[in-house]
Amino acid sequence: MTLKTILALDGLEAVLTAAMGVPEVQRNDVRLSGFAPTAAPGVGWKLALADGDTVTRNVVLGEPPEYELSQEAEIFFAVEGEAGAARKGVFDAGLLALATALMADITLGGVCEGLEIGDQVQRDHYLPDGGVPIEVVRIQLEMFITAPTPFG
Repeated sequence: MTLKTILALDGLEAVLTAAMGVPEVQRNDVRLSGFAPTAAPGVGWKLALADGDTVTRNVVLGEPPEYELSQEAEIFFAVEGEAGAARKGVFDAGLLALATALMADITLGGVCEGLEIGDQVQRDHYLPDGGVPIEVVRIQLEMFITAPTPFG
């Protein structure tokens, strides 16, 4: 039997994959490399999902007990390309697709009871030495799960 926390992370990955139209989301790889090409010349992008901690929020006593958990995760979306309309367009469209997909079904197809986007969506800009500028957004998520064990 698969842990509910793993099912929630896999469900999130499936939602992201469908929203962005990619064969796979890079799991736990948030390096600023491995960008996929886009339709916009000179612009690439990367989508990664980092598994986070599992936190026990409450224990419901009974026979058997139930554990109310939160599973943390971080979405990492980066667009590489010279500043301008092409990079901005890819970045804005990707961010909109992510937000739309996450809010369309906060149960991720029934694998969790709900999800929340964290208090802070971090946006950064990087200019690697001798490289192409990169615009990045990191989105903290928390998925809520009730499970038979504190592991999910």
